Amino acid sequence: MPATRPIQLTPDGRKPTLMERALAVTMDKVLQPLIGDEGSDQSLLANNPEMQRLEMERCKNDPIHWINSWVTTYDPRIEDPSKREMPFKLFPKQEELILWLRERRRLKQDGVIEKARDSGVSYVCLTNALHCWIFEDGYKAGVGSYKEEKVDRLGDPDSLFEKLRMI
Repeated sequence: MPATRPIQLTPDGRKPTLMERALAVTMDKVLQPLIGDEGSDQSLLANNPEMQRLEMERCKNDPIHWINSWVTTYDPRIEDPSKREMPFKLFPKQEELILWLRERRRLKQDGVIEKARDSGVSYVCLTNALHCWIFEDGYKAGVGSYKEEKVDRLGDPDSLFEKLRMI
Protein backbone atom coordinates (compact mmCIF):
# COMPACT_ATOMS: atom_id res chain seq x y z
CA MET A 1 0.00 0.00 0.00
CA PRO A 2 1.42 3.43 -0.93
CA ALA A 3 2.56 5.70 1.86
CA THR A 4 0.17 8.47 2.76
CA ARG A 5 1.34 11.93 1.86
CA PRO A 6 1.05 14.93 4.17
CA ILE A 7 -2.05 17.05 3.69
CA GLN A 8 -1.18 20.12 1.65
CA LEU A 9 -3.11 23.32 2.03
CA THR A 10 -5.23 24.56 -0.86
CA PRO A 11 -4.06 27.59 -2.87
CA ASP A 12 -6.27 29.79 -0.68
CA GLY A 13 -4.50 28.51 2.48
CA ARG A 14 -7.24 26.28 3.93
CA LYS A 15 -7.18 22.59 4.76
CA PRO A 16 -8.76 20.62 1.87
CA THR A 17 -12.09 18.88 2.40
CA LEU A 18 -12.34 15.10 2.50
CA MET A 19 -13.80 15.24 -1.02
CA GLU A 20 -10.84 17.28 -2.31
CA ARG A 21 -8.32 14.96 -0.62
CA ALA A 22 -10.05 11.83 -1.94
CA LEU A 23 -10.13 13.15 -5.48
CA ALA A 24 -6.46 14.18 -5.24
CA VAL A 25 -5.46 10.67 -4.11
CA THR A 26 -7.65 9.13 -6.80
CA MET A 27 -6.21 11.41 -9.46
CA ASP A 28 -2.66 10.56 -8.37
CA LYS A 29 -3.46 6.86 -8.57
CA VAL A 30 -5.38 6.92 -11.85
CA LEU A 31 -3.95 9.89 -13.70
CA GLN A 32 -0.26 9.15 -13.58
CA PRO A 33 -0.34 6.27 -16.08
CA LEU A 34 -2.85 8.11 -18.29
CA ILE A 35 -1.42 11.61 -18.54
CA GLY A 36 0.19 10.82 -21.89
CA ASP A 37 -3.15 9.81 -23.45
CA GLU A 38 -3.98 13.05 -25.20
CA GLY A 39 -7.67 13.79 -25.44
CA SER A 40 -8.69 11.58 -22.51
CA ASP A 41 -10.72 13.14 -19.68
CA GLN A 42 -7.80 12.49 -17.35
CA SER A 43 -5.21 14.21 -19.58
CA LEU A 44 -7.46 17.28 -19.75
CA LEU A 45 -7.51 17.37 -15.94
CA ALA A 46 -3.79 16.94 -15.35
CA ASN A 47 -2.81 20.61 -15.11
CA ASN A 48 -6.14 22.39 -15.25
CA PRO A 49 -7.64 23.36 -11.87
CA GLU A 50 -10.89 24.56 -13.45
CA MET A 51 -11.38 21.23 -15.25
CA GLN A 52 -10.55 19.44 -11.99
CA ARG A 53 -13.22 21.48 -10.19
CA LEU A 54 -15.78 20.69 -12.91
CA GLU A 55 -14.88 17.00 -12.84
CA MET A 56 -15.17 16.92 -9.05
CA GLU A 57 -18.61 18.52 -9.28
CA ARG A 58 -19.65 15.99 -11.93
CA CYS A 59 -18.36 13.12 -9.77
CA LYS A 60 -20.25 14.47 -6.77
CA ASN A 61 -23.52 14.62 -8.71
CA ASP A 62 -23.13 11.43 -10.77
CA PRO A 63 -21.97 8.34 -8.85
CA ILE A 64 -22.11 6.23 -12.01
CA HIS A 65 -19.70 8.58 -13.79
CA TRP A 66 -17.44 8.63 -10.71
CA ILE A 67 -17.31 4.83 -10.52
CA ASN A 68 -16.79 4.32 -14.26
CA SER A 69 -14.13 7.04 -14.46
CA TRP A 70 -12.18 6.84 -11.20
CA VAL A 71 -12.78 3.60 -9.28
CA THR A 72 -10.69 0.48 -9.62
CA THR A 73 -11.55 -3.08 -8.70
CA TYR A 74 -9.40 -6.07 -7.87
CA ASP A 75 -9.73 -9.69 -8.96
CA PRO A 76 -7.40 -12.01 -6.99
CA ARG A 77 -8.23 -14.90 -9.34
CA ILE A 78 -6.22 -13.38 -12.20
CA GLU A 79 -2.90 -15.20 -12.36
CA ASP A 80 -0.73 -12.21 -13.31
CA PRO A 81 -0.56 -10.03 -10.16
CA SER A 82 0.13 -6.91 -12.24
CA LYS A 83 -3.26 -7.31 -13.96
CA ARG A 84 -5.43 -7.93 -10.89
CA GLU A 85 -6.28 -4.26 -10.39
CA MET A 86 -8.41 -2.80 -13.17
CA PRO A 87 -10.85 0.03 -13.83
CA PHE A 88 -14.33 -0.68 -12.47
CA LYS A 89 -16.73 -0.32 -15.40
CA LEU A 90 -20.33 -0.88 -14.35
CA PHE A 91 -22.59 -3.20 -16.33
CA PRO A 92 -26.10 -1.85 -17.09
CA LYS A 93 -27.65 -3.91 -14.24
CA GLN A 94 -25.04 -2.55 -11.83
CA GLU A 95 -25.91 1.00 -12.93
CA GLU A 96 -29.56 0.17 -12.23
CA LEU A 97 -28.55 -1.04 -8.76
CA ILE A 98 -26.78 2.26 -8.01
CA LEU A 99 -29.91 4.17 -9.04
CA TRP A 100 -32.11 1.79 -6.99
CA LEU A 101 -29.92 2.24 -3.90
CA ARG A 102 -30.08 6.02 -4.30
CA GLU A 103 -33.85 5.91 -4.69
CA ARG A 104 -34.26 3.76 -1.54
CA ARG A 105 -32.22 6.30 0.39
CA ARG A 106 -34.05 9.32 -1.03
CA LEU A 107 -37.43 7.75 -0.18
CA LYS A 108 -36.15 6.47 3.19
CA GLN A 109 -37.18 2.92 2.25
CA ASP A 110 -35.57 -0.38 3.10
CA GLY A 111 -34.65 -2.75 0.32
CA VAL A 112 -33.51 -6.33 -0.16
CA ILE A 113 -31.05 -7.46 -2.83
CA GLU A 114 -31.12 -11.08 -3.90
CA LYS A 115 -27.81 -11.80 -5.56
CA ALA A 116 -25.66 -14.49 -7.04
CA ARG A 117 -21.94 -14.77 -6.36
CA ASP A 118 -19.59 -12.84 -8.67
CA SER A 119 -22.31 -10.44 -9.81
CA GLY A 120 -20.45 -7.42 -8.39
CA VAL A 121 -23.18 -6.49 -5.92
CA SER A 122 -20.73 -6.17 -3.01
CA TYR A 123 -18.45 -3.86 -5.00
CA VAL A 124 -21.42 -1.81 -6.26
CA CYS A 125 -22.80 -1.36 -2.73
CA LEU A 126 -19.35 -0.53 -1.37
CA THR A 127 -18.58 2.00 -4.11
CA ASN A 128 -22.00 3.57 -3.58
CA ALA A 129 -21.23 3.93 0.15
CA LEU A 130 -17.72 5.20 -0.60
CA HIS A 131 -19.15 7.83 -2.97
CA CYS A 132 -21.50 9.01 -0.24
CA TRP A 133 -18.71 9.02 2.38
CA ILE A 134 -16.52 11.16 0.11
CA PHE A 135 -19.10 13.57 -1.25
CA GLU A 136 -21.70 13.95 1.53
CA ASP A 137 -20.91 15.50 4.89
CA GLY A 138 -22.10 13.40 7.81
CA TYR A 139 -22.91 10.27 5.77
CA LYS A 140 -22.98 7.02 7.75
CA ALA A 141 -23.31 3.47 6.49
CA GLY A 142 -23.09 0.04 8.01
CA VAL A 143 -21.45 -2.96 6.38
CA GLY A 144 -22.27 -6.52 7.33
CA SER A 145 -21.84 -10.11 6.24
CA TYR A 146 -22.91 -13.55 7.35
CA LYS A 147 -19.47 -14.09 8.95
CA GLU A 148 -17.49 -11.59 11.00
CA GLU A 149 -14.23 -12.28 9.13
CA LYS A 150 -15.97 -11.42 5.85
CA VAL A 151 -16.51 -7.85 7.11
CA ASP A 152 -12.95 -6.78 7.92
CA ARG A 153 -9.88 -8.94 7.77
CA LEU A 154 -6.71 -7.10 6.82
CA GLY A 155 -5.11 -8.57 3.69
CA ASP A 156 -8.12 -10.78 2.82
CA PRO A 157 -9.55 -9.57 -0.52
CA ASP A 158 -12.78 -11.43 0.25
CA SER A 159 -13.51 -9.19 3.25
CA LEU A 160 -15.66 -6.14 2.57
CA PHE A 161 -13.39 -3.55 4.17
CA GLU A 162 -10.37 -4.95 2.32
CA LYS A 163 -12.34 -4.46 -0.91
CA LEU A 164 -12.85 -0.84 0.17
CA ARG A 165 -9.15 -0.44 0.92
CA MET A 166 -8.32 -1.74 -2.58
CA ILE A 167 -10.77 0.61 -4.30
